[in-house]
Amino acid sequence: MCKGLFIYRCGAGGPQRFRQALLFFIGIFLCFFNISYATTWVIPPTGDIIGETEYVYPAAGETLIEVGLRYDMGYHEMTRANPNIAPNTPLSPNVRLLIPSQYKLPPVSRRGVVINLAEFRLYFFPEHDNVVMTYPVGIGRKGWSTPLGLTKIVAKERNPSWRPTANVLKHAAKNGVQLPDAFPAGPHSPLGKHALRLGWPSYLIHGTNNLNGVGERVSAGCIRMLPDDIEYLFDLVPLGTPVRVVNINHKVYKNKNLMDLSLNIE
Repeated sequence: MCKGLFIYRCGAGGPQRFRQALLFFIGIFLCFFNISYATTWVIPPTGDIIGETEYVYPAAGETLIEVGLRYDMGYHEMTRANPNIAPNTPLSPNVRLLIPSQYKLPPVSRRGVVINLAEFRLYFFPEHDNVVMTYPVGIGRKGWSTPLGLTKIVAKERNPSWRPTANVLKHAAKNGVQLPDAFPAGPHSPLGKHALRLGWPSYLIHGTNNLNGVGERVSAGCIRMLPDDIEYLFDLVPLGTPVRVVNINHKVYKNKNLMDLSLNIE
């Protein structure tokens, strides 16, 4: 499965066309060998805008959020880009939907993993490659904010179990929910099948057993990713990869018009 591999488009002219053709065949190679689940863009030589917006149509009965998942877009992005469409209502196939897949790279060092909470987006810059991969993420809900700053990946776990923290257990009990002391690995684990542990104790980048939480403020501070996305990222990032979490409001482009899809995260 190759989910939306995009290549930066060069201008007209011999050398540019050669580069465009080369990148096209690289993209075909990546798809053929199942190398990419993320949206992958070549970083332009100047500027910080990557990607392209596009309009699509749903399959009959498909919802806005289901269309977003097909294009590796989160809840927040799809609802902000299509404000007049109910997120979970089945749609007719003649409804035109905007996929806001154009981004402004955060103005920070392009190394390792960069997470911009305001965008609900994770960017990964592979070392020695002039590309960036980007994924939607779920982040800490209000009162359980994801911390800002610089850390690194200190451990990688397949099929992780989850032990809720004392604060999580207390909060659940206050709301009438009795959580077990531990969730074993398996289909009911909130961490999904992959977890990247950070230098910050109790904070992880992990998968999920609930796709609806990606692109929303839903977690107790961890970064939540779609299962295919975290599986791909898990295999790419080595231990020690820097992880920078920022909260930068900025605008992305929609057909040459600025469109604000960021959110004030407090």
